[in-house]
Amino acid sequence: MTYPLVSELAKAGIRVTVSCRVLKLARQPYYRWRNAPVRDADVLRAYRINALHDAHHDDPTFGYRYLADQARRAGWRMSRHTARKLCSQAGILSCAQRRRRGKGKKAGPPVFDDHVKPVLRAMARELRRHDMVGSMGRAGPAGDNAAMESLWSLLQTNVLNQQRSATRHELRLAIVVWIERKYHRQRAQDTLDGLTPIELEAKLTEPLTLTA
Repeated sequence: MTYPLVSELAKAGIRVTVSCRVLKLARQPYYRWRNAPVRDADVLRAYRINALHDAHHDDPTFGYRYLADQARRAGWRMSRHTARKLCSQAGILSCAQRRRRGKGKKAGPPVFDDHVKPVLRAMARELRRHDMVGSMGRAGPAGDNAAMESLWSLLQTNVLNQQRSATRHELRLAIVVWIERKYHRQRAQDTLDGLTPIELEAKLTEPLTLTA
């Protein structure tokens, strides 16, 4: 920005009109800058980056989506697109980068083991015999399999890939701490209307408490 140069030249006795003409600057923007050298947009940007830094310091595994949620909870609302842009500019990167699978090879055709079919038929017979309804599809995967796979992926990325545990007790403690402290209390989820599981539970149980 050349506005500080215009101010320095003005102190040296060179008129602002002459400096702006030579530097091909408009005078009105210069006077606005002189009255408020730091723009409101710059101040807002600095506060937002500071909020993102604080959230990142609290949990370095958070990506820009969760950092934006944490900044919003701290009082600095911004879109995830803005958070991504600011994180890129400020060098705020998650330490839990997902590992890419494969080596760029084209995936082959899906494989279905014929030996599984008799097992599925036997399972279906047992369900009918006990008058039960299974949560399985025709291919056999459980209905909640996707949710569990998502949880295991988060555990792998945020716990197992971040540290090595010497004993089973240390590993169990690390998993429990992450679930209870991070997943339940800090990870706001879009499917829960931007709430954490603990906040949603409190919201759902509050009417029951009032009626009791």
